[in-house]
Amino acid sequence: MIKSAINSKIFSGAVGTGKTTNIIDELQGIIKDNPNILIYVYEEFPEIHNAFHNEHMTDMLNENVDLIIIGCTTAQNIPLELIKPYLYTTPIWLELETKIPIDNRHSY
Repeated sequence: MIKSAINSKIFSGAVGTGKTTNIIDELQGIIKDNPNILIYVYEEFPEIHNAFHNEHMTDMLNENVDLIIIGCTTAQNIPLELIKPYLYTTPIWLELETKIPIDNRHSY
């Protein structure tokens, strides 16, 4: 199952620090390893759609989606009601505009 091989992530930093580029770079590897992946992109990300020619993108959020990508400039724009049913079943990547990057490492 594709979903179990992908982790949720936060891509953060100020404008122009490469958040979208990092998402695209990581997606290239994931798509290469999972050629049948289905990705739902919440906020308009022309760079992502152009990089992958929409072949892996869907505009329908349902149980068949393997990865959800949400682009936001501020945290209050995160559509919690939209993603709530998927929080425990589908990896979610968030792009957040922040003054400093958020440490996204796990500590157990």
